[in-house]
Amino acid sequence: MEAYANTTIDETVQSRMLIRGKVIDISGNSLPGANVTVEGTTRGVVTDTEGYYVIEAEKGEVLIFSFIGFHEQKVTIGNRLAIDVTLTEETTLLDEAVVVGMGKQRKVSVIGSISSVSTQDLMIPQRSLVSSLSGRIAGATIVQRSGEPGYDNASFWVRGLSSFTSSAPLILVDGVERDMNNVSIEEVESISILKDASATAVYGVRAANGVVVITTKRGIAQKPVIDVKMETGISDLPNLPKFLDGANYAMLYNEALGHENYSKDYIENLRDNSNRFIYPNVNWFDEIFKKNGLQTAMQQSILMEEQKEPVTLLVQVFFQEKGNLRNYPLNNYDSNITVKRYNFRSNIDMNLTKSTIVNLELGANLMDQHEPGVGNRTLYSTWFNSPVEELYYWAYLSNPLAAPVRLPIGKNVDGNTLWGWGAPSQIGELNPAERLLGSGYHTRYTFQIMSQLILNQDLSFLLKGLNLKGFFSYDGYNNSSQARLKQMSTYAVDKIDDDTGEFTVKEITKGSDVMGIRLTQAHQGLLKLKHN
Repeated sequence: MEAYANTTIDETVQSRMLIRGKVIDISGNSLPGANVTVEGTTRGVVTDTEGYYVIEAEKGEVLIFSFIGFHEQKVTIGNRLAIDVTLTEETTLLDEAVVVGMGKQRKVSVIGSISSVSTQDLMIPQRSLVSSLSGRIAGATIVQRSGEPGYDNASFWVRGLSSFTSSAPLILVDGVERDMNNVSIEEVESISILKDASATAVYGVRAANGVVVITTKRGIAQKPVIDVKMETGISDLPNLPKFLDGANYAMLYNEALGHENYSKDYIENLRDNSNRFIYPNVNWFDEIFKKNGLQTAMQQSILMEEQKEPVTLLVQVFFQEKGNLRNYPLNNYDSNITVKRYNFRSNIDMNLTKSTIVNLELGANLMDQHEPGVGNRTLYSTWFNSPVEELYYWAYLSNPLAAPVRLPIGKNVDGNTLWGWGAPSQIGELNPAERLLGSGYHTRYTFQIMSQLILNQDLSFLLKGLNLKGFFSYDGYNNSSQARLKQMSTYAVDKIDDDTGEFTVKEITKGSDVMGIRLTQAHQGLLKLKHN
């Protein structure tokens, strides 16, 4: 008896050829570390120290040769088994201007570790300039811990954490130390990050954690241009936890306890939703959060020139973002989070004489925040940094059987039903819906104005190459807030008539419908004068 073995031959592998060659530059120098890949596949190799490579490929496939600072080149495989490639330099990248400690240099002449990014790469619907840099600059670590409007500023480090205290880099906006979170992306021309000692030496010890240099846009001599852009988006809550309903919670509670705490009749009433006041079955996250929020942005840029001098750039930006919290129609105020930001930028360049140039830079931003009257306080030795943090706490603490959201507490003189907030059955719990919809509201207004006057005087008539540059800057900050807070009464079912199913309620906590008021205000001014 003869046995035959089935042998399957992969025709694709058999048809591949070994392609060899060398990658060099226009001067004939080998390029070690160049990438050689087969287009449309994951196959690829890297050239060795002499610039040689060997790769498997089929006839008709395309080899892609690439190397940093050189133009990419594609070669289609024919009958040749040896393919040598000469790559040409990307001179535009090497000639690109990079902002350094004092002025600008061509990228090819920079020896320090500097990364830069253009705002064309940052045009995304994002309120925070810091968050928009995430993943776009080498060596920058950006961590955003919250997406809550108004509390979504990201932490920013250059080359990781370098200190047990503060590792924040020095941030310069047009040469002045300023916060960059509320600078609009539309105002920015370029961003450079200076990372090593040779690049940051001119800034001294303040630059130990790196330097971020932000340059705002300037006008150019051309015909008047008006640019208007509008964007609208929707924010989502994709990862909300899914909780058990009341019936399943009661069954598992009995199982964990080892005996019957909730009767079968009680569980059936929960499953049938027979009476939501006596047998509450509440998903607290659905009561306080909604699925989608709205985000709106509008930008208007005006570039003007009059006989080529002066050149003026005017940028106005409006940004509005709404949170994912619910509103209560009976309130005369919103419970949802709303953040509005207005940005203004005007840069004017004037030639007073042939040797005197004056630059006037004006910038301002106004933040208007509205949020429910919870958060930003310490409770049970825990600091709640924002409204959503505290609402999450109460929602996680409450089980679906804790209390009805609202229940009837009587009738008014017109015969209409009066409603009150349900009181949780456990000590230390609060009604999450009451904390959102019955806690009042909190508003904050933050205004910042940034100004700088630059005088550039050419003194070549005294000494060739001599130049005097003076800077005068003044930044003003104004913060004000208004808190209108309250805590409303809560009620629980007291007695139930078994025959009619009617019930009476009792007040558990005494509250008030009247909102208190607390006002705070702060001012700060920063004046700087320097020359070089």
